[in-house]
Amino acid sequence: MITTTGLDAGLSAVCRMEDLLSAVAAVVPHVGRPKDGGGVDRVRVVVDAGAMRLALLAGDRTSAAVALAPLLETDEPDADDGGGAGWVADLDLTAPSARVIPAVLDKAGGDTAALTVDPIRRTLRVADASGLLEGLGGHEGVGD
Repeated sequence: MITTTGLDAGLSAVCRMEDLLSAVAAVVPHVGRPKDGGGVDRVRVVVDAGAMRLALLAGDRTSAAVALAPLLETDEPDADDGGGAGWVADLDLTAPSARVIPAVLDKAGGDTAALTVDPIRRTLRVADASGLLEGLGGHEGVGD
């Protein structure tokens, strides 16, 4: 399920890679199994641009976990028509999908992660964004 406030384009945010990987590691062990019922076989991802926060939530029959990570930057699509700065998007990831995030990004060794939520396709894209934000370290550009 995805909820957005007045937007139908991809929504983007950036957070520190370490914060994202720590959040995923904290919640994945608490993901239930399909046989547990009640939709606990997933990680809920909430990107809140208004609060500048990423929240990951998971639970099973005996435990639950919430991990928060501050956002460094968010986009402001359609700011002229009331969308933008206050957008909130949420979606669900399967446990295997959530486990792919650290499996891929740990090897990248980057400082920042770019999150893109597509509310139409109900997808989350996570990419290494190191060096793309001025003043936040990362890799030097070619020819510098």
